[in-house]
Amino acid sequence: MSSSSKRNFWMRSSLFSLLLVGAAACGDLGEADQPEATGESAQGALTDTWTKRGQVLTCSKNSGYKLCNVKNMPLIAQGGTPTDPLDADVAPFGGIACANASHMMMMSAAWNNRTTNPTPTDRTKTFLSLPARNKAGRGSWILRENAKNNGSWFTQWGKPYQYTRPYSMQNFIYDLDPPSTVLWGDNCTLNDWWTCSAYNNYVMTNKEYVGPDSSSYFNSTHVQDAQDDGNVVMLSFYWQDYTVSWPTPDHYVVTYALTGDKGHKVAVNGYYKGQAYDLVINDPGSGTTVRARIGLKTKTAYHVTAYRQDGTLGDVLAEEALPYGAASWPTLEIEGVPGPNMIVQFDSMWMR
Repeated sequence: MSSSSKRNFWMRSSLFSLLLVGAAACGDLGEADQPEATGESAQGALTDTWTKRGQVLTCSKNSGYKLCNVKNMPLIAQGGTPTDPLDADVAPFGGIACANASHMMMMSAAWNNRTTNPTPTDRTKTFLSLPARNKAGRGSWILRENAKNNGSWFTQWGKPYQYTRPYSMQNFIYDLDPPSTVLWGDNCTLNDWWTCSAYNNYVMTNKEYVGPDSSSYFNSTHVQDAQDDGNVVMLSFYWQDYTVSWPTPDHYVVTYALTGDKGHKVAVNGYYKGQAYDLVINDPGSGTTVRARIGLKTKTAYHVTAYRQDGTLGDVLAEEALPYGAASWPTLEIEGVPGPNMIVQFDSMWMR
């Protein structure tokens, strides 16, 4: 697929309203009781192995399912640990480093899976001089390099001011081919982290904003198709959060909200086609790989026997309401972790 046709395909983001404002705090996906899903050891008994078009995925046929993993994607933990001192200067940035970590995973994978050999300059040259993984097999130091160049962006969130001029995915693209780089999106700049997309002769990114109107098509297959088409991708979502109101003593409404302090970003590291949880997720919060799927949360109303607001037991009308009065919303469901999480943004990056 040509860069122009790819661009037209992924520019459907313009149809959706912007739901993600600023950066939300990061967490982690929680404990999920399953083996790590990346690397040869996770593929089991292989009957066949091949590389998907676009040189992004390595796939294998297994008993009852197909496993595809993104090649050369490091697993980056967003926080520092005593055993990995190269992460030490990331610690002050606290819980909002998941976006940085996920973008670093995307850029590292895209560069290492490229089919052309552009010459990088400026900050992109510095970023790409780092190897894909450190001696411990982790890519955490990539985040360190990004944090050094991203300090000015964090000041709006009350974090330490140490450096200027943030390093973004737009910087990465621009440094490969400045004369041909095109940015699109409202108020888009090279240093903007959230609302911009960009492309040139070598690379393209897109941000697709997900909302109630996305429910008809945004599912695991949509994400798998993007990877099959040569993209590395990440998801932004809000943890399930809610408030309870009582319009009348025998009627309560559970309203699910998008809250700015309960967001998280994760890189998608492949998929298990034919399995119940059919996506592979790199979680920078816990530094682990987990299985997930995209589901659908719907607005519901039903009667239950429960205690009314006045403390008496009887028939109660219970409702679940989604943000903006939506009838349904795409959600990320993680194996072994209770509760769906509402997806609000889908980032993709493709590189020749």
